[in-house]
Amino acid sequence: MINTEKDIISITNKPFDLYKVFIVLSFIFIVIVFYIKYTLYIKGYVTSDIAYYANMLWNTNFYNKLLYSDYIYQLHPYKLKTFFYDHFTPTYILLVPLYKLFPSPITLLVIKTVLPVFTAFLIINCFFYTYNNTNNNNIKWIASLFAIAYLYHPINILATIDTIYGFHFECLIPFFVILTMYFFIQKRFIPYIISYILLLGIRESIPINGILFSIILILYYRYNTDYNNTIFLRRSIWATSIVSMLYILAGLIIVPLLLVGKVGTASSGVVGDILLLKFLQNIELLFQWKTLLLFIPSFLAPEIAILSVPELLTLITKRTWYGAVVPTYGPYDWHSFYILAVFAVAFIVGFQRLEKIQRDFLKNDSMKKSIFYMVLFALLTSIFIGGLKLKDVIKRTITAPYLHNQNSVAEVSKHIPLEASLKTTADLIVYFTNRPHLTWQLEHAEYILINGALLSEKLNPYLYDYDKQLITTIDSLENQKVVSLIYKTADGLFLLKKM
Repeated sequence: MINTEKDIISITNKPFDLYKVFIVLSFIFIVIVFYIKYTLYIKGYVTSDIAYYANMLWNTNFYNKLLYSDYIYQLHPYKLKTFFYDHFTPTYILLVPLYKLFPSPITLLVIKTVLPVFTAFLIINCFFYTYNNTNNNNIKWIASLFAIAYLYHPINILATIDTIYGFHFECLIPFFVILTMYFFIQKRFIPYIISYILLLGIRESIPINGILFSIILILYYRYNTDYNNTIFLRRSIWATSIVSMLYILAGLIIVPLLLVGKVGTASSGVVGDILLLKFLQNIELLFQWKTLLLFIPSFLAPEIAILSVPELLTLITKRTWYGAVVPTYGPYDWHSFYILAVFAVAFIVGFQRLEKIQRDFLKNDSMKKSIFYMVLFALLTSIFIGGLKLKDVIKRTITAPYLHNQNSVAEVSKHIPLEASLKTTADLIVYFTNRPHLTWQLEHAEYILINGALLSEKLNPYLYDYDKQLITTIDSLENQKVVSLIYKTADGLFLLKKM
């Protein structure tokens, strides 16, 4: 094995504890990322998806409607009123009690900010248990470096910040991917299967990858000679396969049939198109994921890295869902979390194999060090690129103007009854999620709150087309005396009520 600490001392002329650096950089990550997310929130840029996630959690806790929001249901009038029409996400219910304690969209901002740090901490522990030695300074050093590289990888940075959306339930995926691995390498069957069940319950496409994982486990079992390990693998194969199949049955067949009257969901409708090789039309999108190449050892564990392929094909395949075109996706948003987490697991397995290759086949110390330095350089490059992305987002966040005044929002909110159905412009909607009826559709609204300041020359570049259309429509309805102005603020907030 390469003496990591000795090699680093030869570069820096002094030893240092990288785990302490990881702790410091984790704290910096939380402070900076939450500053960005919270600033975008109070300036009015966090909108849309976080609003209905928060509204669903509020309705679940205080309105006895399981994962329900007018915000979604009125757009899609299916048989049952639940978020499950779109994604089969039972694990999302774990957030319900937490949101009951802290019923605010800010809670979701906090969750998405801290989860990558918890995941990075688990990565370090996975390294320790993979090598079965928590006191090895070499492993502690490379584990800490990779945890930092994961935390500051550009995909993780931008997916965590999530710009105008602020929160997506996919942020739970990396934590449960690594937690599942953590219990697996410890051969703790019950915690492993519980974690695996929770992982599959985050999104209905993951159980498909679970079937692929079951096949990988079978191959591991076929070539494993350790008796104690084969017992654990045998149990894991059966449990993993059964749980995966049950989730596919529930998430892709039973629940969609009950909710929308057809097999599949908005996420899973791509399966047929993948089988028809339609992803070849957008194969160039794969090159946008080139930053994953910086995790060099991941490619020495191809049986793990291949678990990302179904998700990659899903993201680059165009498809339609109930007549609407579902767009293709590159990296750097919430869809990227699963793929990055899989590559993190592959890195841990692949690095162990790299060490074995160096030890058993490379007799030349210079060659061994060259490979080590190549991995080191790639990880540092990943951190550097992520740092540049973070710097750009900080700059844009600081320079972005406030779209409204928080005091004015609090003032106007006093004039809206809690039980009334409310529609707002996009910059305001996230502040009104703690109410039973929050809607996108004007025809369902009893009260309408618009930010007229968005029409100003300064803020007009941040005005969405649908908000411009809303303001124009409201002007017309006011002239027709369909709505009446009941309150306005000096800085351009207008509250109207249908007559």
